[in-house]
Amino acid sequence: MKHQKEVFEQSRDREYFAIWWEMGTGKSLLLLDTIKWLYLKGKIDGVIIVSDKGSYLNWTITEIPKCLRGIRYRVETYVSGKYTRDLVGEDDTLDIVVMNVEAFSGDRAIQYANLFTCSHYTLICVDEATSIKSIKAERTKKLISLARRCDYRRVMTGTPITQSPLDVFAQCEFLKSGCLGYKTFTGFRTDHAVMQRMSFGSRSFDTIVGYKNLDSLSKKLEPFSSRILKSERLDLPEKIYELIYVEQTLAQRQLYEDLKTYAMSQFEQGLLTTSSAITTVNKLHQVNCGHVKLDDGTTVDIPNNRIPALLQLLDKTVGKVLIWCAFQRDVELICAALNAGREKPAVHYYGKTTTQERAEALRSFQDDSRVRYFVGTAATGGKGLTLTVATTTVYYSNSDSAEDRWQSEDRNHRKGQQNQVTYFDIIVPKTVDEKILKRLKQKEDLAFQVLDEFREFIS
Repeated sequence: MKHQKEVFEQSRDREYFAIWWEMGTGKSLLLLDTIKWLYLKGKIDGVIIVSDKGSYLNWTITEIPKCLRGIRYRVETYVSGKYTRDLVGEDDTLDIVVMNVEAFSGDRAIQYANLFTCSHYTLICVDEATSIKSIKAERTKKLISLARRCDYRRVMTGTPITQSPLDVFAQCEFLKSGCLGYKTFTGFRTDHAVMQRMSFGSRSFDTIVGYKNLDSLSKKLEPFSSRILKSERLDLPEKIYELIYVEQTLAQRQLYEDLKTYAMSQFEQGLLTTSSAITTVNKLHQVNCGHVKLDDGTTVDIPNNRIPALLQLLDKTVGKVLIWCAFQRDVELICAALNAGREKPAVHYYGKTTTQERAEALRSFQDDSRVRYFVGTAATGGKGLTLTVATTTVYYSNSDSAEDRWQSEDRNHRKGQQNQVTYFDIIVPKTVDEKILKRLKQKEDLAFQVLDEFREFIS
């Protein structure tokens, strides 16, 4: 797209650069095109991408294979001390390490990354860079130290300022020490924060009560950064689709494998009907979502990474969000997580929502700025509603009905919507989650062929 081409040409040879683009505007392609450019020019032969728990799998599964076609590369994933090999730059292959930012809470990750930089000309990028917004955090200090050993540095995030304008200081220090013109965070804070002395009992302390000189801060950031909002880009497609990958917990993995093994034995004995096959697929999908319904009708919750991944995703979004689910328990778990300990930012719309509650949920979501999330099942709320106040839709789980999917997509992509709509699907890779989504994208109900393809479907 036009803005990608312009910023690529502006930034591709820069030693450091900040890509502060809203989700859906194509910042991953900009980074990977920059990597390809520098590699083909012989300036780098190694890449370190540091991302959060909700994003790092997307790099290895989707973005890198899609965008680095035509060059020789190999990828290693490093998570909490776990990896399969050391990558040593001994040939003309581009070596890429994708690292979970949480791994830098310990010492092994920084040791591994430092060793990598010893044998490579390296570009390092922190994706979702607000994870290093605290200049005093140990992992921020480690990553800033690591960045000094690298030849090129990038930060990426859609929301560079999550709580205060001071969030950008650590990101800029990662890019280049002193690039904002300050030797210390204290000097930066003095220029851009309004401080007030507060007393609490016998103790007194300084606290931030406001901000100042923000126009001058913006001018300091301009030479080495780009800020893109979806609302500014007319060349974006009307619908943008993105995947969020999550991993199963140990409890989920064990239960998933047990259910799959039992279902395959039933299938091989000819005891599986189309109806029971669909039930099995849905039960496997439930396990991935963090719960399972037992034969006696009770529901048991399972430790999972799906809710944390959703919360991380929502922290990166701007404005109101629709969250669609296949199961009632999904709605309940999500609302409990979103509304925990705070003023109610989420409303629900599913089978257990009364008629009066549904009317109030619609009114408050459309009109009340305090209500940010609309959480419902696609079967209940996916038809007839107008929810154009939201430009983001998240599919926490998908039902087996193609009609539910495409009808629910149109709740905020219809007359009255002035902006592009981004759709996120949260899935566990290499499980029924992927197979269900593929079938729905083909606009086919799960029921049509699942028995004929059952072995391939759940393998």
